Amino acid sequence: MKLELQRDDTIIVQGDELYPIPGYPGYFANLEGKGRVYSTVTERYLSGKPNKRFGYCYVGLKNDKGEHESVGLHRAIWSAYTGYHHKALSKSKLEIHHLDNDKTNNSPLNIAPVTKKTNHSCPITNSKKGKGTRLKKEEVIFIRKMWVIFKEDGVKFSDFCNMFAFDFKCCYSTIENLLKYKSFKNV
Repeated sequence: MKLELQRDDTIIVQGDELYPIPGYPGYFANLEGKGRVYSTVTERYLSGKPNKRFGYCYVGLKNDKGEHESVGLHRAIWSAYTGYHHKALSKSKLEIHHLDNDKTNNSPLNIAPVTKKTNHSCPITNSKKGKGTRLKKEEVIFIRKMWVIFKEDGVKFSDFCNMFAFDFKCCYSTIENLLKYKSFKNV
């Protein structure tokens, strides 16, 4: 589906119409496909690879004060699409929800501002989101012992947390917190 926006602040790059990202001069969003950000300084698209912890894509942008910021690609795309600075979401206590639950699909047709409660209650197919089951004492002990072994073998903390969150059907932060003794302190 082709988006039909009537704006006079766009630029054309390689035949694609790009929309400015408010608060970030020199950065424009391609709203077609899965959403991408273009820099007029480097004259190229920025890579927005998903982070290992939560799976969201981020891009490094320089704001209107000249400061570098890491901005969620979904927030940058929403910002360019609506014409509002992405920080307006936080002020409104809203988050961006990916309608198809694919955090790499940042098309404006796939993202919508919702309340935090709504965003976290949406059915998520991502394995990093748990189903609310509490781990048993034996499982906590097992996970902590496995971390000692995996750490010695050079496995990254984030990879370990992702793997065990998937295996135990819980969220990443559950594994992270038990390994940092923020939870299950008496186990």
